[in-house]
Amino acid sequence: MAKIFINPGHGPSSTGGAFDPGAVGPTGLREADVNLKIGQLLNSKIGSLCTTKLYQDANLTMICNESNRWMADWFVSIHGNAAAASSAHGLETFCYLFGGQGQRLANSVQTQLVKLLGRADRGVKEGNFQVLRNTNAPAILPEIGFISNPQEEALMRGIEWQETAAEALAIGISDYIGLGYKPSATAVPEPPPVLPPDLGEGAMENLVVWYGEADASTARYLMTKLGCPGMPFSQWSANTTPAKTVYKVGGAAAAGTVLLAGSTQYETARVVLDWIAKN
Repeated sequence: MAKIFINPGHGPSSTGGAFDPGAVGPTGLREADVNLKIGQLLNSKIGSLCTTKLYQDANLTMICNESNRWMADWFVSIHGNAAAASSAHGLETFCYLFGGQGQRLANSVQTQLVKLLGRADRGVKEGNFQVLRNTNAPAILPEIGFISNPQEEALMRGIEWQETAAEALAIGISDYIGLGYKPSATAVPEPPPVLPPDLGEGAMENLVVWYGEADASTARYLMTKLGCPGMPFSQWSANTTPAKTVYKVGGAAAAGTVLLAGSTQYETARVVLDWIAKN
């Protein structure tokens, strides 16, 4: 049975050092906390299909030593990204050097992260990181969103993002090493179903519609905050799915809707976040 070492990046130190929060987002979200939650979810998904070890430590040498002592077959270090420019965004996965099993595992995981999370694909890259360089097992380091980006920080805070990220990791790992993992039916929740109520008094309070797939993640975040259902704008009709207030995320103004949009999907996300903060 395969042995997979799961390392949520940063966190407490086993050698008595200070807690390492990792990168910290604009509203104070700590990377270490997100990494740990995704790692725990991943561990619960694949733990019955292989032997796993979940190990978080701020001491990089201890991480490498523990993985090597345990004789891991595969090493996965979960991280969130950060940059000085708050506009930096997207998903990327690192391996130590191209050409080996680490790169092939990274390719499989990156494909699933982009597919399920729907963020920009920054690709698979070489990274001369200690946990990739000094572990004996084929090793990858996925960077699951930029915590320094206000929109992605908001997404990373939510259990839906964390659950979906763990699901993407589970599928990507399984696809490459053959765990036989069966995707969870609830891991990537669709928006709550929209049932056409009666007109007038039967109209729902709020409804969120989105212009295109690029705006879907932002729309789902707004749906969570409002506690309401949603659907693509192309499927919406005021006659068949009435609501007292219809919020349109992205695109141009449309009759019967409150428009929340910018000139790009990232500006749209900022408009939505600003609207939520004010309301």
